Amino acid sequence: MRIVSACELSAEQREVARHRFLDAIFAALTPLAVDPGHPFPRLRGGPIHVAALLRQREARPGRRSERHAVAIVKIPPGLPRLVPIPSREGIAAVLLEEVVADCAALLFPGQVVAETAAFRVTSDRHAAGEAHGERRSPRRTSRLEVGAGTSDLLAAALAEGLRLAPGDVDRVKGPLRPADLPPPSAGKDGTIRPDDPPGPSLRAG
Repeated sequence: MRIVSACELSAEQREVARHRFLDAIFAALTPLAVDPGHPFPRLRGGPIHVAALLRQREARPGRRSERHAVAIVKIPPGLPRLVPIPSREGIAAVLLEEVVADCAALLFPGQVVAETAAFRVTSDRHAAGEAHGERRSPRRTSRLEVGAGTSDLLAAALAEGLRLAPGDVDRVKGPLRPADLPPPSAGKDGTIRPDDPPGPSLRAG
């Protein structure tokens, strides 16, 4: 079982991924728009989300203008992290968040999806310190993890929405939360077993 990127898929494989998205993933997703009427949602640290940068055209007398809006799609934790796709070698797999990102246009009909990116909020407990003989309670801080290829525009929009500073953004090469990936094992029908424990070969080094 080989994990491949969505950008590596052939036209036929992308069509398979699209059908699996519509059959087994679409109904479990709840896109959240961010605009003046819908403030940036409060996101719990840990889960993976997909951000979509939407290009919206505005026609005004004498001129046309464009503006960008951000939409957030939470990746449901109950779905298998890998989506099996037929390949010449047998069965390959694509990350669930990449399939969602690749099919984002189906979630936002009538809008132009300019960019998508997987991200997650992380929380770290600072070690308890002591001041003036009193023990300080642990302090939780948040950071933003985005894929290495995320544009500065989208990363900045996410950081602003989360009220984080530019220095709180970490660009990650490879999958987010690699330790959560199941081992590359599959049943006879080509489905990935989501209950398998994480494989050491897929853990972050």
